[in-house]
Amino acid sequence: MEWQANITNAGSYHVEMTYSASDGAAGGDLGISVGAQKLSVKPVSTEGWMDYETIDAGVVKIEQPGGQPF
Repeated sequence: MEWQANITNAGSYHVEMTYSASDGAAGGDLGISVGAQKLSVKPVSTEGWMDYETIDAGVVKIEQPGGQPF
């Protein structure tokens, strides 16, 4: 997936990811890119596709406000 976010202020931003994953889909590395910055998370399985978890993905630093590719 890719989308643009309009960030109004430069600064450091904490990134979280909300997801669901079956046993077979969990455990691999999942990359999150914000511009040239890359974060990596390893989701664990949830109770099912309708059971969501939120995990910490890390922190990114936005140097300039405006459109940012995610």
